[in-house]
Amino acid sequence: MDENYSLRPVMLADYEFIYDLNRRAMRTYVEPLWGWDEALQREAFRQRFRLENHWLILVGKMAAGHIQRESSPDREFIAQISLLPEYQGRGIGSAVVRAIQAEAAPAGKLVELRVLRTNPDARRLYERLGFVVFDSNETHEWMRWTPGG
Repeated sequence: MDENYSLRPVMLADYEFIYDLNRRAMRTYVEPLWGWDEALQREAFRQRFRLENHWLILVGKMAAGHIQRESSPDREFIAQISLLPEYQGRGIGSAVVRAIQAEAAPAGKLVELRVLRTNPDARRLYERLGFVVFDSNETHEWMRWTPGG
């Protein structure tokens, strides 16, 4: 079931929402790899947080998630996409990724992302959307979608 969504640029006022979203969406997958020290996670997040290239995913007027995306002439990189647990499984993440693919295809751009090995559900989702693993290490798999591929 595809739900309608919209994107809006992240503002500084969204910081706590995005941190909480990151904690709620990612802790289950991060903890087995590195543990979860709340103070360290909060500090690392603060150091990485930037307004540019970040958007809130809205369903109606409600913030449902967040995406960080980086563009270059030959590829789109989805650095992070997270949805609140109550919005997962409703087709929103798939719709966001498909929109990026549709935007990239006419320019012949690749779409790449990385996924934690501890999150097999995300990997299966990306595989259904046409992504294939092209690199990996002990914690992550890098996946790529090729237009027409």
